[in-house]
Amino acid sequence: MKKLYTIWMIIIFVITFFMLFPFYYVFLQNKKWHRLAHNLTKIWAWVIMKCGLISIEAVFEAKIEPKKKYIYTPNHFSYFDIPLISYLTPGFYKFIGKKSLGEIPVFGYMFRNLYITVNRESKTNAYKTLIRAVDTLNQGIGLVVYPEGGILSPGPELAPFKDGPFRMAVESNTEIIPVTIPFNWIFLPDNTWLINRRKLKIIYHRPLKPEGNAQSEVERLKKECFKIISERLKKELESENR
Repeated sequence: MKKLYTIWMIIIFVITFFMLFPFYYVFLQNKKWHRLAHNLTKIWAWVIMKCGLISIEAVFEAKIEPKKKYIYTPNHFSYFDIPLISYLTPGFYKFIGKKSLGEIPVFGYMFRNLYITVNRESKTNAYKTLIRAVDTLNQGIGLVVYPEGGILSPGPELAPFKDGPFRMAVESNTEIIPVTIPFNWIFLPDNTWLINRRKLKIIYHRPLKPEGNAQSEVERLKKECFKIISERLKKELESENR
């Protein structure tokens, strides 16, 4: 049954993307249309969730204003984090993802032209990505940045956070919304493509506001964000195991 469900989800994932790709291609020809291209990603995620009959509990600790820019910082244990975030997070924002996502045939064309890719092995590229990200925020467009720097832990323990998203927040005076995704690592583990169908959950925490532009503020935001997400992960998993 698990294999059949996984095959079904892959079919939905691929077919929906290829149906939307001609529209992606058109909208990516002009930066003014990138918001429309991002809406296609939301449609894609919506179809995946509905056709997969996936039940999701979304918790918002504070109201998110769709027209306001934020930096969302979710934990990252599963490739399914991207569609879940796309499905539920309001507004226009750009994902920052590893360079290899932009190298995938067809999908990579969309990702590298609509979102932001980074080669974390190159300090020069990482710096250029920081500059581009801050410029994006200054244009009023939000970001989704995985503070662990990728899937570095199979879950449920967080990998150490990197400075990147918190430096972006400080340099652009943008609020950070920590996001806890407690069960995606069970639904779609990083070490397999077999899906364990179950109810998912996502928690959007209260925004953290930068209070200065010093390195110490980067460290404060990083530590506070890590604490919020790690404590909520522990709470959710304890509740799950009762």
